[in-house]
Amino acid sequence: MNKLISIILKILNEIPRRLRRGIRPNRNKNNMLGFIPTILWILFLSSCVGQSNIDAISTTSSTREEDTTQQIEFASPSVTNSPGISLTPTLNNLTIVETPTTIAMPSITKTIEPALLPVATSDIEQNATQEMREKLLQEFMQTNRYCQLPCWWGIELGESLEKIEKEFINYGINMQYISSDFIDNDKKGYIYLGYYNPVTLGDDIGVSVNLSTIDDKVQFIDVLAHRPLRQYGKEEFIRDWEKYSISSMLQQYGKPQYVYLFPPGVADPGPLNFNLLLYYPELGFKFEYGPFDVSSSETQAELCLELGNLRQISLSLYNPEFVNLRSDYLLPPALNPEAEDFLHAWTWEATTGMDLDTFYEIYKSDNPECIKTIP
Repeated sequence: MNKLISIILKILNEIPRRLRRGIRPNRNKNNMLGFIPTILWILFLSSCVGQSNIDAISTTSSTREEDTTQQIEFASPSVTNSPGISLTPTLNNLTIVETPTTIAMPSITKTIEPALLPVATSDIEQNATQEMREKLLQEFMQTNRYCQLPCWWGIELGESLEKIEKEFINYGINMQYISSDFIDNDKKGYIYLGYYNPVTLGDDIGVSVNLSTIDDKVQFIDVLAHRPLRQYGKEEFIRDWEKYSISSMLQQYGKPQYVYLFPPGVADPGPLNFNLLLYYPELGFKFEYGPFDVSSSETQAELCLELGNLRQISLSLYNPEFVNLRSDYLLPPALNPEAEDFLHAWTWEATTGMDLDTFYEIYKSDNPECIKTIP
């Protein structure tokens, strides 16, 4: 471009120099006209070169507006921006070569964490199912939750009901609160488990635990195992209560201080029948065993107390320090002089004519023989 401009300027400078040499007017006119085609040709070439530059600039500008990376190549040297569009201009034309561009997208990995399930709050799911409760009952009876009498199912004398309640809630067992029947303003806890029979729509064996308090501390534990129907629950009853049978208690704790044969209802005895009661006042134990029935006449009864023939067993476990607060524990005449005559009439000796040593020898056996009462 600079070279072309230099040629044009040289020609233009040559015109006045020739005029100064004395060219005639007519010849000047012809000479001037002769220069016109040359000047027009030079202008034409200038316009072409200018237009080529304008086209190149226009193309580059539009490409920048489209935000596309381009590659422009001249004959030498070459400038490359890759990837993009390469432009190879010449003086007369402009060639656009488009090469495909692959855009690598970053991979996105999304980790979906499992949602936490809501905790069920319905009564059915909060409480142990019947099957679970029966398994718990069997476990409690076999292990006693690893404690010894007077502890029962892990419940120790002197504990608060609130502590006991929390422990059993962990098993899905709700303890109920009832009014105390012998101490005003003291609470009483109640726990029940049983073996359900869909045929009878009741429990073959039910075990209830009453917890009586003094100053908000459990001081009396009363346990009752009840088997209402002779034809049901015998196997479970023998399995669960073998360690609390008469022979087991005698073998473990020795000869009791007092043994009684009380009718099931003292006020109204009804048919001749008896419950055997073992009393260990120094230990704070009272064990009671009730058979389904006895073979009896009007004046005599045959008492069979093997485990399979029992309809109920009850255990009373208490702190001897508070025995004077419970009249039903005041069996020794020394603690209950007003009932001395009544209590003496129902002692083992008065009812059977045998002493306590004989009783001990008979019932420490695992299969005690049936005994008869005297008229």
